[in-house]
Amino acid sequence: MADDGKTTMILTEFDPVKKAFINPEDIVKPVDGMPETAVCCYSCITFV
Repeated sequence: MADDGKTTMILTEFDPVKKAFINPEDIVKPVDGMPETAVCCYSCITFV
């Protein structure tokens, strides 16, 4: 991707189906008190 100051779309095709081939809810049961949505950040420089 060239950095020309414009937003470049990486993915141009999307699957409208909400169900994936592997879904967490098919394997793991909900945990009491745990929010339904969580955000994780994986970066080697986040906590340096």
